[in-house]
Amino acid sequence: MSEYKRWIAYIYSYDNGKKGNNIGYARVEMRDSKSRITIHINVLSVTEPMKVYLYVRENDRIKGIYAGDICARRGTGDASFVLNSQSVENSGYGMRDVRGLIIYHNENKYFGSEWDDKPIDLKYSEGIKENENEGDGDTPPSVMQYEEETKEEEYEEEAHKEEYEEPCMREETGVQSEEIQKPALEESLPLQKSHREKVADAAEEMMENYPRMYPFEDDEMLWCIRIEPQDIGHLPIDTWVIANNSFLLHGYYSYRHLVLMKTADKYHPSYLIGVPGVYHNKDEFMAKMFGFELFKPMSSKEDVRGEFGYWCISITDIV
Repeated sequence: MSEYKRWIAYIYSYDNGKKGNNIGYARVEMRDSKSRITIHINVLSVTEPMKVYLYVRENDRIKGIYAGDICARRGTGDASFVLNSQSVENSGYGMRDVRGLIIYHNENKYFGSEWDDKPIDLKYSEGIKENENEGDGDTPPSVMQYEEETKEEEYEEEAHKEEYEEPCMREETGVQSEEIQKPALEESLPLQKSHREKVADAAEEMMENYPRMYPFEDDEMLWCIRIEPQDIGHLPIDTWVIANNSFLLHGYYSYRHLVLMKTADKYHPSYLIGVPGVYHNKDEFMAKMFGFELFKPMSSKEDVRGEFGYWCISITDIV
């Protein structure tokens, strides 16, 4: 039986060693001998390609393992790397040894995700600054094919590689990716499920595997389960941005849980993510500003002021 593990790790900005705001996430998938890391960041201050390193810790020092490059276009950067789980880039370290990742711009400005909750301090590091020019002119070694893959997997891997790497190359040649890639992809792809169908499939599967809870006095919801921000990674990719929502993270860190729920509408059910909180006018303003339009109180009182409940956002009709 194959081993499979997946999680989402948040990426933060670092200026002069000081941890700042959340700027994106990394989705990590480990399956037997292969691991895939998919990165999405929002950075307006950097336009040139940056180096991506995984890192391990040795005697309180950070040791970087170069994985490849990422570049941001119009403030958004995406990249995906396929790695050998047993020896990442032939370093002798496996994915289970990795403690986080660093996206390196310079020694004063970088972006990082620490998976062991320990600070990232490049003053005590090796293999990162020294490799600043590593990989120039060559394909990053981490975007690799494996001999044991079938032809279909190889084609899938190549398509995924183009999706994330081509924007950097095409920007240099002056060719826009939309002019080349979209027609070819549209002709070759089979009919896809709608977003609503993908959400329903993923949410129903989560319902079978996550703790049930029902905090409400009414029966407007068919079911409700307890989740955490990283569990949003099990939902379709269009919903992942919600995991970085500042209002959601504030509510989660205050009450240490979120909820995923399904309305009891028999013909047109909706799926919602709920953030715990108490109803106040100022909270309503902030909630709506971040997309949480509905407040559902636990009680059935008409006057919800001061009541505990959940600020909700629909994930059924995201476009």
